Amino acid sequence: MAPVSICMAITVLLVKALNPEGTADTTTVAIATLAYQEQDTDSAGQKLGGALLNAIIFMAVIAGMTFVLFLLFKWGCYKLIYGYMGFAMLNIFFFFTGALVLQLLRLIGLHMDLFSLAFLLFNFSVLGILSLFVMPVPLLLKQSYTVWVGICVAYIFTHIPEWTSWVLLVIMALYDLAAVLLPGGPLKILVELAIERQQELPALIYESRPTQRPYQRGMWRRQPPTGSSSSNAADGSSSAAAGSGSGLAHVAVAGGGGVLAGEIVSGSGGSPNVFARVALLGDQQHRSSWDEAAASPQPGSSSSDGGEGSEGELPDGIKLGLGDFIFYSMLVGRAAMYDMMTVFASYIAVISGLGITLMLLALYRKALPALPVSIALGVLFYFLTRLELQTGRFYYKDGAIYEGQYKVVGLPPPAPAEPAKKGAKKKEEEPPAQPVEPPKPVRHGVGTLKCGDYTYTGEWVDDEMHGQGSFSFASGACYEGAWQHNKYQGQGRYCFPDGKAYQGDWVSSVMHGQGSFTDTEGHCWAGQFYNGAGPGLTCQL
Repeated sequence: MAPVSICMAITVLLVKALNPEGTADTTTVAIATLAYQEQDTDSAGQKLGGALLNAIIFMAVIAGMTFVLFLLFKWGCYKLIYGYMGFAMLNIFFFFTGALVLQLLRLIGLHMDLFSLAFLLFNFSVLGILSLFVMPVPLLLKQSYTVWVGICVAYIFTHIPEWTSWVLLVIMALYDLAAVLLPGGPLKILVELAIERQQELPALIYESRPTQRPYQRGMWRRQPPTGSSSSNAADGSSSAAAGSGSGLAHVAVAGGGGVLAGEIVSGSGGSPNVFARVALLGDQQHRSSWDEAAASPQPGSSSSDGGEGSEGELPDGIKLGLGDFIFYSMLVGRAAMYDMMTVFASYIAVISGLGITLMLLALYRKALPALPVSIALGVLFYFLTRLELQTGRFYYKDGAIYEGQYKVVGLPPPAPAEPAKKGAKKKEEEPPAQPVEPPKPVRHGVGTLKCGDYTYTGEWVDDEMHGQGSFSFASGACYEGAWQHNKYQGQGRYCFPDGKAYQGDWVSSVMHGQGSFTDTEGHCWAGQFYNGAGPGLTCQL
């Protein structure tokens, strides 16, 4: 759960920092907008139909690429497969990571020369490609690079237009379901071929293994030492069900672009480890053999501690397809463009769905897709949470327009229940009722206020700009940062119409605290500001 959570969290941070408005870019993921490019003026029916067509084309391309990968893997074209994957990783590690770093440096106001940045990116890229495909490295390093790939691709996918994004998530979850469970499904035949050949899957897969056992590349495809086990493995069956020898039974849960997999250790008598008995990929005959091996103890088996087949031994771990990381993070990143409450709801739903998938895996003991349950819960929770948050559009007398979240204040309290009458009593005179103000909506949550050439987009609390937000002035100046009671308060950046900019601390809309000021010539003056002035600033060239 931890790597999935880290991937989703960093994706949300990137979206909130670099694309909080949810601006779509049809050129970023051209494959997802081949048939239809979403426009704000289109009707809901047009958006839904176009998004569905885009998602079907995207799914067809993914299915075709998976089938081509299967053929290349079957024919043994390993150099071609890993050459393509290495080229793709080079683009992600060098070019896209470099673009992200430049945006982040610009956001925080730091400067770096091009040579140093290119040198760091080159070394980062080379180490990543070697770690993923070539040489054995510490497991944590390989896991970190794998998660970073998921973060980068997920952030790219958050630039897909909104309607296409949600339809695409649903379509990919359905595709994952069919590709893994249906006979002849692309992922199903790919996983079965890998197990039959006792080879690693040609895919980017996150591997999780306990620290008690040293990590070695390709551990899961080790051959059993005995002849009978080897012959069974060649037929596609598990060495754990062979009846003799010691070996590993591979377990997989296929996901979008990868599998959730694990290894099961069998003892010398062929009896599977009780803690590792989670699932078995194969036909019904192999699963029956597995159940028989588990039910009847074999001669020579031992349950004492310290043996290779002892019950206390843990499985080598699980493997989670990188596609699952990407689509989980894409869902949560898209939710971050609306409100943090939808982010929390979607995150809880995704993690809950992953837990349900693991329980189903233990129950059915067969390959299961990792996307459908999590995506279904995530999409459902997102829209339910969004419906619960009241949104609307309000027009004011001065011509201003507000669109966003609000709450209603001034609702009358419920009338108290009348006490039961006890005999005839003289009715006491009640004081005249005070006039009650009618209920009114106030801006509360996330919304946009437009008044002429002035625009504020950000957080509101009780009809005040409070939290994070950006304000654009008619003069061309703009402020982006923290607000408190309609004033700049905390960290923020103010850009003047003539090109000057201040980045740093604010107190009651005044530059006060640590900050940096960039003049029209590009010189950066940093230091301590006091009440709008900066005595003693130093120029940073």
